[in-house]
Amino acid sequence: MNESEVKLINRDNEVQIVKFYYPDSEPWFIEMSRNELPTARYEGHDIFSCLRALRIKLEAFGIKVLCNGARIDACVSGMLSQSGLRKVYITTMGKQASSADLVNIFEEAAPEQVGTVEEQENYNEKWFYSGQ
Repeated sequence: MNESEVKLINRDNEVQIVKFYYPDSEPWFIEMSRNELPTARYEGHDIFSCLRALRIKLEAFGIKVLCNGARIDACVSGMLSQSGLRKVYITTMGKQASSADLVNIFEEAAPEQVGTVEEQENYNEKWFYSGQ
């Protein structure tokens, strides 16, 4: 089992550090541990979809995850998804993603770089059709 410390930020800009636990292979899941609260488990077809499920749950409480996987400009390809790597592409409008754009999904991202799942999906759709 792997472990990463990740920061969360709420509407009042208060930051809390949590721990994510996740496997190296299928079945994919992320377990989030916060202080004395019970561990919450989020499952999906890859580690990115697990993070997405976790983010949707937290967004209902005005909480964002401060990691690369929550960046508005982050995405995964089908091949990357199947590889089991904990990486995402950081994309640029009008430019095709390459291996140079790969970053660790759980590395810290600045609050202004992250968004909601919907904002991320909208950005990625625009990026896909941006002439890359």
